[in-house]
Amino acid sequence: VMTVNKAYQLLKQEGYIITDRRNGAAVHSPGMKENERLLEEKKRKLAEELELIVAEAKLNRVSEEELVQLLREMYGRQNDGK
Repeated sequence: VMTVNKAYQLLKQEGYIITDRRNGAAVHSPGMKENERLLEEKKRKLAEELELIVAEAKLNRVSEEELVQLLREMYGRQNDGK
């Protein structure tokens, strides 16, 4: 039950569904401006996560070049799977 509730909360929060007490949940097809807003929000969250990763890398004496290389390798592996 908690997993399903959590899934519904996340879908609603990200704008994929609309919930109504009387009618339940329905898929929401956001317009272009809504899609842009969601994309910007996701980019902002990613930037916050990357800030923490960069700070941790600096603390562990990982150079900028090493970090960028690691990201390129990871990004490449993700693209290989598509």
